[in-house]
Amino acid sequence: MLNPLGSTHPLRPIFVIGAERSGTTMLGSMIGAHSDVLCLPESNFIAVHMPTSDPKRPVDSRHILKMFRSHYKFRTMWRGVRVDDASLASDTSITFPGLVDWLVEQYAISVNKTSVTSWLDHAPNNLLYVHRLNQHFPNSKFVHIIRDGRAFANSMIAADWGPNDVIDAAERWVYFVGLGMIAMNYLGEGRIMMVKYEDVVTKPEESMQGIARFLELDFQPGMCSPTGLSVPGFIKKTHALLGASVEPKRLDAWKQKLKPRDIEILESKIGDLLLILGYQRITDLDVAPASDNEYYLRKTLSVSKSIRNKLAHFKRYYSN
Repeated sequence: MLNPLGSTHPLRPIFVIGAERSGTTMLGSMIGAHSDVLCLPESNFIAVHMPTSDPKRPVDSRHILKMFRSHYKFRTMWRGVRVDDASLASDTSITFPGLVDWLVEQYAISVNKTSVTSWLDHAPNNLLYVHRLNQHFPNSKFVHIIRDGRAFANSMIAADWGPNDVIDAAERWVYFVGLGMIAMNYLGEGRIMMVKYEDVVTKPEESMQGIARFLELDFQPGMCSPTGLSVPGFIKKTHALLGASVEPKRLDAWKQKLKPRDIEILESKIGDLLLILGYQRITDLDVAPASDNEYYLRKTLSVSKSIRNKLAHFKRYYSN
């Protein structure tokens, strides 16, 4: 069983961080296939509602739990998870990490996986809270996953949320990759490692063996498949590969799905960073960036598509 609420923080948190559509959920599910790791549904609310006070200071657990419940990720990703409030201690000595451990135990009971030593969250927005996560969970480890920015853009544009044009997608990718690099510099190599999405897909056993060593886990072959997380039915379409073998042929899908001019614009904006990260360009170094006319036309079309996407996203999340 998990250690009881109120003890010094006994479970080691693992945070898989990276840009959206870059494999955070896939990798979280692969690590979560380990018998000692519990992969949570995306739990943004943990980082969002972390106190700014001393992590060792007791918190108003009932109030924070109420804040958790008000967060849309709790209302959606944790839908169907029974949280037994009666089991929450009524004393005033519970710290925020202790409260999170209690909530983790509630989820562990619901999925019948209680003999674990680590819990894992794979919410991309954790990149915004690395400093506070480090303060509240000093024994945690981070895995930063990056993906080819062109594949990221192709995947984002197909989703019903986030950027829906290559210009906006390129800027978002640079932003998240930059946050990850800052996190790596801040935490140091003993606390964070970087992996490439493409390596995990094409060399799963080698990649997961390295990740297991970093996380101080024994390697288990089951970690080579993303079977350690069951997502709610209403988002299965956007995480269709969970539970299935990862297909290397999908890595270059962007070459067929993106228009040639989209690839040119992407590489004009992120080409240098792609090269730094070990990816190869397919256009000339002097490829023309988006002209003013292209830029404003794309922005106009993006607004229209964004409205349609938001309506579809709202329907998918809240009408199921």
